[in-house]
Amino acid sequence: MKRRVTKFDEIAKRVLDYYELIEPRIAFIRHNDNVTYRVTTSNSKAYLLRIHIPITSAIGTHGADYKMVNSEVTWMLALAQETNLTIPKPKRNRSGELVTRIQGGDGATINSTLLSWIEGEPYHKDLESNDTEYLGKVVIEEDEDEPTYAEVIIDTYAKEDVKTPYTAGEGI
Repeated sequence: MKRRVTKFDEIAKRVLDYYELIEPRIAFIRHNDNVTYRVTTSNSKAYLLRIHIPITSAIGTHGADYKMVNSEVTWMLALAQETNLTIPKPKRNRSGELVTRIQGGDGATINSTLLSWIEGEPYHKDLESNDTEYLGKVVIEEDEDEPTYAEVIIDTYAKEDVKTPYTAGEGI
């Protein structure tokens, strides 16, 4: 049975026009806190497209806030570049931005992000306390000779010549 095209498919196609991708094809994954698609290209690259529209406002509306989404993907980019963690790396659009904004049919701005695809299975188990403790140690681990992650994020903006929506330490 063929899945019917939804308004999100049209939004996804519009968003992908902002990226340098060779013949992108989309496959709907699910709609929860974001609408997600697997994007594959004719040159065998794969990405995760996140359209930041939650299925219900009970999940939260942070996806509508450009600064929050930009802060999240900036953090992800810093972690991808400065650590050995395996996480999806955000892809910049043709304008060099990490968050792509388009107008929806109702005039509302829709935030979207494109991340590198990582093969694997979704994690469906609640994290144990020792898992979260370990993750916290990895994220805040500091070395006197190495910059903190907050410094890495600020430096990332400087390296990429992108204006930061935050001042140092704000929103991090």
